[in-house]
Amino acid sequence: MDYISELPDDIFRRIHLNFDVHNVLGSKEELLKLGYLHEVIEYYNDEEAVVKYLDWSLCGDKFIKLVDQSVNSFRGTKIDSFLVNFKLYHKQSSTIDQWINFSLSKGVERIDLLFDDGMPYVYNEHGDTVYNRYKLPFGIFSNFNASTTLKRLCLRVVEALKLENM
Repeated sequence: MDYISELPDDIFRRIHLNFDVHNVLGSKEELLKLGYLHEVIEYYNDEEAVVKYLDWSLCGDKFIKLVDQSVNSFRGTKIDSFLVNFKLYHKQSSTIDQWINFSLSKGVERIDLLFDDGMPYVYNEHGDTVYNRYKLPFGIFSNFNASTTLKRLCLRVVEALKLENM
């Protein structure tokens, strides 16, 4: 039996969707066991230190899949805040746009897109620098009545594309 879906609607009104790497993929110990986190010994001023690196390429697809599952199974009527804290790039644009559309359709008040700066640019076949950042199309906000609900938009390593008629 699904007890969550039987809860009164007002319980769901104060939902905060928090998709941080450790909330979604697990603790550092779990990530280490799964092979997503690697320990490397580095030296600083002749001092030995164990540094942990997350292999973003291995866990990126899993992160996106788990966020998609959470978004698709969400049955509440309102979301107060929607946070994604992960290294996502331009190639995931359609998925990110779907998440934003979903949160706007639920009357979100705060959106935080924190796509940390792992590889903000790549080089094309001519050796030119091409920025690899997610590009937020501001037209996405016109699909919903975002002006009445959205109070805060926080962007990190995101390009904001201006509407042509602004």
